[in-house]
Amino acid sequence: MRAFAAFAAGAALFVIGPAATAADLASRAPAAAPPIFTTSGLYVAGSAGFGWNPSFGQTPDSVQGPSTGTLVPPNSFHLSTDAGFSGVASVGWAFGNGLRIEAEYGHRTNKVDSFVTTYGFPVTHDIRSGSITSDSAMVNLLYDIGATMGWPVHLTVGGGIGYARLNYNNVAVRARDGTTGYQTVRLDDDSSGFAWQGIVGLSYPIPSIPGLSLTADYRYFGTTSRGVRGSIVQGAITAAGVVGATVATGTSRARSDYSNHSVMVGLRYSFGQGRQL
Repeated sequence: MRAFAAFAAGAALFVIGPAATAADLASRAPAAAPPIFTTSGLYVAGSAGFGWNPSFGQTPDSVQGPSTGTLVPPNSFHLSTDAGFSGVASVGWAFGNGLRIEAEYGHRTNKVDSFVTTYGFPVTHDIRSGSITSDSAMVNLLYDIGATMGWPVHLTVGGGIGYARLNYNNVAVRARDGTTGYQTVRLDDDSSGFAWQGIVGLSYPIPSIPGLSLTADYRYFGTTSRGVRGSIVQGAITAAGVVGATVATGTSRARSDYSNHSVMVGLRYSFGQGRQL
């Protein structure tokens, strides 16, 4: 009887043991990885921040106006600006593989910080004014690294080409020759042409709001050299700064380069439900 009981217990262990082991392994198996979704389809985006223009030179070409006297044009101009507002708004299409294409409107404005004119003799500058504004329409091609890999933060790289309109709004400087004479150079003109930009940034898809991402990026924006028109007024001035009679006037034409560095933060919302990878 005892032999039979021992045999029965061994048989039970032989049958139940593997099943228990399998159940235990199943309970310890790692959970399946969650699916990776990447946004696709139509999206809208907007960003705002600040930008600055590096110092840039201009080559002047002055022509005397109808006033009497001899105009002494400057040999060169040199401009720099304060940090100012930069903003962009775009609508685009995401292809579901990290690649995006978009149409963008951008606006940048900066006040003049320094405007220097050089002559063949020493001068001092005592009045500076004005601002430089850029409005642009661009087509950008962008790629979000990590969008198809389940990364919590994506690295964006890309660039764009398009068209920009520059506005030199009352950009002026007065140069004084000792205490006897002065010359005011003023640039007040619009100029349009080809533009380009390079973009690098980060985007963070917000888990609690599918389709919405927080973005941050740096952009380098530049245009081709273009002509800017303005005026020159030359006259007498007293030691106390009292402006006397105008002795000569002229028009000023300059070839100017323009570039802008900007740092912006914003939001992007995709209307697509995303594609499971």
